[in-house]
Amino acid sequence: MYDIRTVPPAQEEKQDAIAIEIDHRDDYSVVVVFPYTLSADGVLKVKEPFAVSRQNTTFAPDPDGLLASSWKITSESLTLAKSVADKTQLE
Repeated sequence: MYDIRTVPPAQEEKQDAIAIEIDHRDDYSVVVVFPYTLSADGVLKVKEPFAVSRQNTTFAPDPDGLLASSWKITSESLTLAKSVADKTQLE
């Protein structure tokens, strides 16, 4: 999520907006943009949002499903994680 200046659809001038990038593991990626105005007395008015497609940068293509299978949790990995947690002290 970040602040941008953009020209919304059917508009001609740039305006302030909040952009939120959304990536889905099934290769669906968009930036949802929420144009807004902020009055002199601090009142926020959010206008109609719109979405722009973009290239998925969070999830790599995985046509064979290998990524999903690599996230299986085993009892050995849980034992290792507990061992590391027991030896680590958080302040």
